[in-house]
Amino acid sequence: MTAIAESQDRSHRAGGQVFEIDLRRSFVVGDMCSDMELAHRAGIKGILVKTGYGLGEIEYILPQKTTKPAHIAEDLLDAVRWILDAEMEINPYAKPLN
Repeated sequence: MTAIAESQDRSHRAGGQVFEIDLRRSFVVGDMCSDMELAHRAGIKGILVKTGYGLGEIEYILPQKTTKPAHIAEDLLDAVRWILDAEMEINPYAKPLN
């Protein structure tokens, strides 16, 4: 995902209502700062991965942005692990995935 139009951003929020998605427990994982901006506008935590465009975005684009990711992950697996750890903090009785 490279560019997100405002109408798409509104449709993400509406989709959360239609499908009863808990946006407070949702995440956007992406390799571009525009993905993190989408997350911020939708009220969702953003995780920037270093794979794909991630390293270049972190070095050249992210320092100029006011919207920062909740976490910078090495790769998708690292992002998933961070999400699962965050879930365990919210719900310590959740069954961990092994």
